[in-house]
Amino acid sequence: MKDISPQKSNSLTIDICKFLGAYMVVAIHTTPWNLFGTGAFNTVYLNFIYCAVPCFFMASGYLLAGRMEWPLTAKDNLPKVAHAFLKMLKLYLLWSLAYLPLAIFDYRRSGFGVREAAIRYIKGLVFSGEHYGSWMLWYMISAIYALGIIYLLLKIKVNPWAITALGLVFILCGAALDMLSGTTNDISPAINFIRKLMWSTTGNGKVFRGLFYISFGMLLTKIKIPVWADVLITLCGFVGCVAFNKYTGFFVILCAIGLFGIIISVKVPYISDRKILRRASMIIYFMHLYVYMIFVLRFGLHSGKRAFLIVALITTAIAFAYIAICDLIKRKNAVKCKEKA
Repeated sequence: MKDISPQKSNSLTIDICKFLGAYMVVAIHTTPWNLFGTGAFNTVYLNFIYCAVPCFFMASGYLLAGRMEWPLTAKDNLPKVAHAFLKMLKLYLLWSLAYLPLAIFDYRRSGFGVREAAIRYIKGLVFSGEHYGSWMLWYMISAIYALGIIYLLLKIKVNPWAITALGLVFILCGAALDMLSGTTNDISPAINFIRKLMWSTTGNGKVFRGLFYISFGMLLTKIKIPVWADVLITLCGFVGCVAFNKYTGFFVILCAIGLFGIIISVKVPYISDRKILRRASMIIYFMHLYVYMIFVLRFGLHSGKRAFLIVALITTAIAFAYIAICDLIKRKNAVKCKEKA
């Protein structure tokens, strides 16, 4: 009987949730349900879909650490982290290039000259990962910074728990600064300066989130949190979001941690190495805003159920068509190699 490692035994569950999470991100940008009120159901719904990207981060860390040896500070692990870093950097640059036409369109429409547009683009590329029509790329720049920091800290033998603690400080500070973004009173000059510096560079605190979630996902390959505890953490997070609406940026962290813990507790072994859902989720995540922006620019379809369904259906069709074509080419190349041999 084929031996299935604990990390591999739930990889299909992770991929299913990543696939569904991609549609949650589509829902964030197309708002199929106008639930932006202050009711409890609205708050739970919004913070539930906001858990999608944190779960992407944790899945990346979890799957990466599953290929590494313990302790994580072992020298043989560094090339694996470096590979993940370079892969993410390559994807980030490729998708940034793909979305460059939308950024150029926005700069021309806004009347920016070449110099100012170039400065704005470079600043966004380096610090926030966000340009007009490509707001979801913040996930990649955040992951790049996180993996770079993890690599450097593991290289000097910093305990993985300390890395996660550092990430927690980053994410809490980012959430606090986000919470203060619309506040002008009762803020010390130092805090106000830091807030303005953040908004003039990263734009918000999102870029600080990756380090905590990725490093925590890596730890989850070794630590075992009972399912009942994950359920309790999730419930506490959502209750906190409802009861203390102003502080949802903090409580959504608990929601995401608990939900991902529940996800990895479900053991469904992979029956195929093609990883179709994982590949499809990535394409849907990165392609959906291109499709969305085309409909916004051409047809004025800004939001609602129709926008969600159209964007979801088109990106899904693109994703599975791309996967089918790639697999067909791969099979043909494999046959040619066998014939030559």
